[in-house]
Amino acid sequence: MRSGAPSGTATAVAALRAAHLHLFDGPKLHEDTFALQLMGVSSADALQVSLERLSLPALRRVCAYFALRHRFSEERLLAALDRGATQVVLLGAGLDTFALRRPDIPSTILFVEVDHPDTQRSKLERLGALGLKTRGVKYLPVDFASQDLDTELETAGVGRDKMTFFAWLGVTQYIPASATYETLSFVGRHAAGSEVVFDVIRPFAGLAADELEISAAARAVAEDRGEPWVAYFEPEQLARRLTTSLGFNRVIRLTPERARHYYVGQPTDVTPLSAWELMAATI
Repeated sequence: MRSGAPSGTATAVAALRAAHLHLFDGPKLHEDTFALQLMGVSSADALQVSLERLSLPALRRVCAYFALRHRFSEERLLAALDRGATQVVLLGAGLDTFALRRPDIPSTILFVEVDHPDTQRSKLERLGALGLKTRGVKYLPVDFASQDLDTELETAGVGRDKMTFFAWLGVTQYIPASATYETLSFVGRHAAGSEVVFDVIRPFAGLAADELEISAAARAVAEDRGEPWVAYFEPEQLARRLTTSLGFNRVIRLTPERARHYYVGQPTDVTPLSAWELMAATI
């Protein structure tokens, strides 16, 4: 991130979710009805212009992935609540709109959005300008480079002894691999039944040509916004590590095969990605 400025990639990802809903035909994997407003775009035409500046290949396919990412995470969130989770923590929340679409949930549990102070400040200013309320949400500004996540969450009332759902989307590629392992280990020390949903990006070596083109273009967009990718993961290896040394008992990998049912009815060029993979790990 550029000092003093909100995350540029958070806005770009919101644009991709909005595009899936507002610009493309076909069944909707997820309907983020507030993304367009939060990114400060007034119309679908203006959204189209902003997307053209990203210069991403296979745009409809990329947008579907980001819609799926939120759908999968929110499905897991709701399932965790059904199991008895009483705390939800969105790490690197960006322009997440779950609390706007489901205001009933933050009113009944502890719901915390964590993000860099500059990004969170920008989001709160935007919510205020739009007159949108997110009652019950605790906003926790954390600079991960200088503040301890464990300590900051404790000050917000998040207890390790309570079943907690963590969403941690679009972060692991921007931080050193050691920081990813530390964060996952921290989550793994929470109460039984706690869960984290996160995503990783595969190394470029061995990717199919179409997915290599997508990953390379997405990396260039992030670098252009001052947020370079610094870490890549093999999901197969990470899944083993989650259960052998990071405190988790069960891991679900949303492989292309497992994701395929979400894509029923999509155009033929909209298929699951294997270069970017969602994972859910439960204690």
